[in-house]
Amino acid sequence: MSEGEESDYDVPDLPPMLPELEELPPITPSSFTNLGGGGSQAANASGAFDAGAGGDGSAPGDGTAAAAAAKPKKIRKPMPKLDAIRLIDSEKGLPHLVQDFKSIRFKGKGHEASDIRMLMRRYEHWSHRLFPKYPLRNTTEIIELSLAAKKEVKVCMAQLRRGGDGEPDVDDILEPEPVMAPLPAL
Repeated sequence: MSEGEESDYDVPDLPPMLPELEELPPITPSSFTNLGGGGSQAANASGAFDAGAGGDGSAPGDGTAAAAAAKPKKIRKPMPKLDAIRLIDSEKGLPHLVQDFKSIRFKGKGHEASDIRMLMRRYEHWSHRLFPKYPLRNTTEIIELSLAAKKEVKVCMAQLRRGGDGEPDVDDILEPEPVMAPLPAL
């Protein structure tokens, strides 16, 4: 093609994308002595560093405070703790597990594998709702090793076994039913 001919591939001249770079001061060995200073030194026009001057023109020592104020704090949702109160809670704890298992209908002989699979899925779902951080195995270990010995959990389990709703009364926790009736005085 000659200069006078136009084609489909001619691109008009575009302005340069990058601005022209400013001339930087020369690098001296003394400029590498305090690299981790966090902006506590600033270069003057001759290339020497002035101690105590902030890079943004602020007072000395304000570099970290200004940076901390500029970053917004993340608001995190608190992770629930697996404790006795959460375990005896009627919405997600042991009483909910009892209510959930009342609706299970097993298929019977010849379907044992599918019955066990359904049972384990229910336990895993309950465990995840109770404490989403750990899988079923870890949750049951925590319950068995540390929470099963707590008085509140024992009272709740006794009420659930008796057919109650599982919500412990304050009187049950403070004064559980005596195992044996007191002997009459003579």
